[in-house]
Amino acid sequence: MVKSTEGHPCTAGRSTYYGFEWDYGGYVSDWKGGGLAPGRDGCVIGVRFGPDSNAPDTALIKVAGDRQMSSALPAMRAVRPSVQQISIAWPE
Repeated sequence: MVKSTEGHPCTAGRSTYYGFEWDYGGYVSDWKGGGLAPGRDGCVIGVRFGPDSNAPDTALIKVAGDRQMSSALPAMRAVRPSVQQISIAWPE
């Protein structure tokens, strides 16, 4: 299982997500230049993270809602997000 808080060459160690608990919740909004950033050919890798089912409510409240936040936030680490969905898209 891939955890978002584990530094990895594909993510450059940190990325920005939309907060959880809404329509776009958990989607990566910026790879911060990591290996999964959009390619020159227009290929886009989309990843959606979700909080652990046992995540503490006190932390989940801090990383929920329609806003962007860093994967490095202590509350983000506390909810232990993992990959829920992966998508790949190319321009037409």
